Amino acid sequence: MSAIDELKSISTKKHVVTSIEYDCPSQEKEDEVFDTVQGILKHHLDEVAKITYDLEAENKVKVEVTQNLGSPNFNGVLPNLLGSLTG
Repeated sequence: MSAIDELKSISTKKHVVTSIEYDCPSQEKEDEVFDTVQGILKHHLDEVAKITYDLEAENKVKVEVTQNLGSPNFNGVLPNLLGSLTG
């Protein structure tokens, strides 16, 4: 069993926090990240406890999503959506 699995196995309410920082050399890349965040809010709102979108210095965008691990719809979809932007 991995360390993460051991932590997940503790019987109490918990949240999963995913934080990704994107290098966005163009406005189009910033828009792509923003559109993905909007899509998450539109299609996966019941899974989200909190989501932040921060424009930072040097063309960086930071997105942090806090998911309710106990949500009936929790299936890891949000990290997968956000991770798809990293390529």
